[in-house]
Amino acid sequence: MKNVTLLAMTLALIITSSCGKKKSSNDASPNAGVTDGPQMEEGAAQVLDGNYEAILRPLNSQVSGYLPSGRAHFNILQGNFSAKTYLDDDSRVTHIQSVHVGRRCPTLADDKNADGFIDVVEMENATGKVLISLDGDLNSEMAGQQTFPLGTSFTYEREAKAELMFHDIYATSKLINNAPLNLEGRVVMIHGTSELSRVPETVQTTADRARNVSIPITCGIIKRKI
Repeated sequence: MKNVTLLAMTLALIITSSCGKKKSSNDASPNAGVTDGPQMEEGAAQVLDGNYEAILRPLNSQVSGYLPSGRAHFNILQGNFSAKTYLDDDSRVTHIQSVHVGRRCPTLADDKNADGFIDVVEMENATGKVLISLDGDLNSEMAGQQTFPLGTSFTYEREAKAELMFHDIYATSKLINNAPLNLEGRVVMIHGTSELSRVPETVQTTADRARNVSIPITCGIIKRKI
């Protein structure tokens, strides 16, 4: 009888202790912490304000025998984006220009077919795909796509609303996981030489463009200005 009484008292103490214990994280409801659908990474729509600049250095200078040089300036402030590029080139041709997702300029090590030229296809192994086309209309991915500055010694200036411009960037998933857009370290490319330039048939092109129009002539890495 004494043993039965002792066992009953022990059980009572265990039940009392369990009722007074706080729930641990493992005791949470199956729905705890669950949100309504997937969440965008924090800062996904963020664009890092600031002044940026890239010094443009020659590529494929053997095409025309001339060493073009220039600069690219970018400013992002209070929802506005502005771009300005300058190129000292002796060829009065259309210069396709763009900012790429990559982090380095191409070198002769990227000349996979060993023809002595870095074509646009080989270039993208280093620069990655186009992030921003510096064309006639920065507010839209499609509008102004065929309008690019014309040499010689051209100056290109355009402005855009960052909200419109970057909507296209995120909509087309050009940035991994919708990461915040930081221009620093990105690559600026400019293409195009005279149709009289000697461009061999081994030079690859894209979008059915002529080889002389699409061949890269300058590259620069964007740096944030303090």
